[in-house]
Amino acid sequence: MKTVSIISLVAVLIALGTAVGAEQTVKLGMIYPQSGQYSVYGPDEWRAAMIAVEEINADGGILDKKIELIARDSRSRADISANSMIELVRKEKVKMIIGGVSGEANGVVADLCQRSSVVFMAPISFANADGGKKTHRYSFNGGFNPWMAAQTTAGYLSKHFSGKRLCYLVTDCTWGWTIETYLREFTDTQDEIVHKRFLVRPDISEQELKNVLQNAQASKPDALILVQLGADMISSLKMISSKGMKEQMQVVAPVVTLNIAEAAGAKVMEGIIGCTDWTWRVPYQYDHGDGVSFVEKFSSRYNRYPSSSAANVYTCLMEYQTAVQQAGSFETPRVIEALEGRRFSWLKDEQQWRNWDHQSVQSVYIVQGKPQIEVLKDGYGLDFFEILERVSGPSIVETREEWNQRRERAGLSINLEPLQVLAEQ
Repeated sequence: MKTVSIISLVAVLIALGTAVGAEQTVKLGMIYPQSGQYSVYGPDEWRAAMIAVEEINADGGILDKKIELIARDSRSRADISANSMIELVRKEKVKMIIGGVSGEANGVVADLCQRSSVVFMAPISFANADGGKKTHRYSFNGGFNPWMAAQTTAGYLSKHFSGKRLCYLVTDCTWGWTIETYLREFTDTQDEIVHKRFLVRPDISEQELKNVLQNAQASKPDALILVQLGADMISSLKMISSKGMKEQMQVVAPVVTLNIAEAAGAKVMEGIIGCTDWTWRVPYQYDHGDGVSFVEKFSSRYNRYPSSSAANVYTCLMEYQTAVQQAGSFETPRVIEALEGRRFSWLKDEQQWRNWDHQSVQSVYIVQGKPQIEVLKDGYGLDFFEILERVSGPSIVETREEWNQRRERAGLSINLEPLQVLAEQ
């Protein structure tokens, strides 16, 4: 009997210890591309998340609970992302989800998080495609969105290529069409007879891409606008360079990142004009001490510089911690209220979570690919971009009136879902 009692007591103590351990931990979910078309962005997202989690836990966690980050591979696909989100919420009981690149995948996750009352923070934002249908009360967009990318790019084009012939090379998807539509509107280049358009399927073959680029080259534009992302963009950049097209026209990309430049190569990136919401040079050039510390910690640990998606993942996780602490609760409606309208600065100048569309209003940078010889001088061989200009967020972000008009045209309410109704779901 004594033996049985001792065994029972040990079992009870183990169970209590497990319960206490669970109570002292909070799970957060991360869905990001470890494989597939957008896998080039994934590793840096995870690396930055690890740094953020370690810093938060070293600081006592969130409301005295240590973070456990549960990750899933999106495979750059919407269906896989949806299944991962459901598993993370139902099985792992995560309090929030971060990550993603694909506009379609992010949109599906945003819809599901909306229905499940779970915060979703997207480090790369595509929410104002489709009239902002994927913009929900439970979702926050940490990166610059298509409108901001197009406005920044249009500013450069209007200054340097006003009245010149443009040619649009566009990924055949919602994100590609959206950027192109905005750019044509902002630069008054809607005439497709003068300013040609060539659509590129995500699964296009090498020979088909050669044919498309040959036709684009034959149109003799002054500037080629490369509206692409991920593996498609890398393939196009390499072929554009090999065909000598950079010597015939200026190549301009509304979105460029360190990951794309690294995969394409320094020679390919020479002279390319692009827009980004962060590069590792930003905190040094504009004197942001916390940003410098992040770059140096990241570089020391991973022997490389962090990308813009890494910076956005880090920022989103730090913002979630701050909002929960401010709310004094993990209850999602209270966390959302703490985030809405909040101004913050982690790795760059001031940003703000706008309360009516949850877009992070922030500076965007126009950059140019450095000469290969300059890139190779860098210890990591990753110093690809010279920052040409910093463009303030309020000057390029969609106004409330513009948002209202676009939402109404799409048959949507101009206001996000009522928080109290969602809290009861």
